[in-house]
Amino acid sequence: MNAVRGRPRSTTSAQAILAAAEQLFAENGYSGTSIEAIAKQAGVGKQTVYRWWPTKSHLAAAIYEKLAPGREIAPHTGALQSDIATMLRTLFAAYSAGPAAALLSGLIVEAQGSNTAVMDFRKGFFEQRREITVAVFEDARRRGEITAGADIDMLSDMLIGAIWMRLLAGHAPLDDAYADALASCLVAAASAAPETTAETPGQEGV
Repeated sequence: MNAVRGRPRSTTSAQAILAAAEQLFAENGYSGTSIEAIAKQAGVGKQTVYRWWPTKSHLAAAIYEKLAPGREIAPHTGALQSDIATMLRTLFAAYSAGPAAALLSGLIVEAQGSNTAVMDFRKGFFEQRREITVAVFEDARRRGEITAGADIDMLSDMLIGAIWMRLLAGHAPLDDAYADALASCLVAAASAAPETTAETPGQEGV
């Protein structure tokens, strides 16, 4: 998510804020980093930060966007399994370097709020990310790789949820092996024919 519109920014100050935020998020994590500390490190006032990024989550999202791959993450290999596996391998590599994984964990928690700033952030950040995963499955359906009745919204939620579970719980790594295994599982789920319920004679509509 880009900084909000407002007074023309000083490019030097903006870059100093972003550099300070990235360093402090890497050193202290999301919850351990404050706007006050970022402003001090950048050599600007707090209001300068807030003028362009109204909450810490907006600033964190700007850092995350710089560190994590965006729409170009979808590789378009021509096959769903390799599309998903390649996309996940690229994403996990970004998580292993710098504060990207810690930022996303903090942003997921932050997005549970209901105030206006958080709702705006959630709509602008997470919905854009979800569009990427939905598009991968829609492309596969157009190619005839998965059934016409496949629930793409559900498949997208399964993909994102499987990443977030390991990201938040930390019980197992986000690595290439997991990328390949998750891709295989999702292809199997996406390729399965929709279930139909056999009707017992005389019990139509039960």
